[in-house]
Amino acid sequence: MDGLTEVYNRRYFDEMITQEVYRAQRYGRVLSLLMIDIDNFKNFNDTNGHQAGDWALKRISQILAGGVRMIDQVFRYGGEEFAVVLPETDSVGAIVVARRLRADVAMAKFLDKKALPTNHLSISLGVATYPDDAYEAKALIGKADECLYTAKELGRDRVSFVGVDGTRKDVK
Repeated sequence: MDGLTEVYNRRYFDEMITQEVYRAQRYGRVLSLLMIDIDNFKNFNDTNGHQAGDWALKRISQILAGGVRMIDQVFRYGGEEFAVVLPETDSVGAIVVARRLRADVAMAKFLDKKALPTNHLSISLGVATYPDDAYEAKALIGKADECLYTAKELGRDRVSFVGVDGTRKDVK
């Protein structure tokens, strides 16, 4: 477990994503992965201090963990990045979950208006699904990460995924 956020840590993610992809392959199931980054977190931390940043990381991890099923797993991937593994979830279901998590974080209050003018933080999310987007764990992570960067490039506070035509799409 990650000591700060109380969600699973990166080392456990590296083990579990390989196991989950193997399970999906073996039993002919689907599996989705969300890669998540807190938007402009460095600026938030620099402006409000590391204690406020730590509190925000804890709060966002609680929102993520509270917004998924018991069989889903939330991980602190690194710094202000998180990953969510969604077994038995196709791309449509994963996009629904991602949009809900994005909205839940956007609605949460983090600090007063003086410290954070918008009074909220936002997240960007990348979605990838086995077997549609990748056939192995490393490739699935890479695809979800590519989609995350697309969400960031398109303005943040959004969900990006690979469409049926093979191009990356995004939604709010």
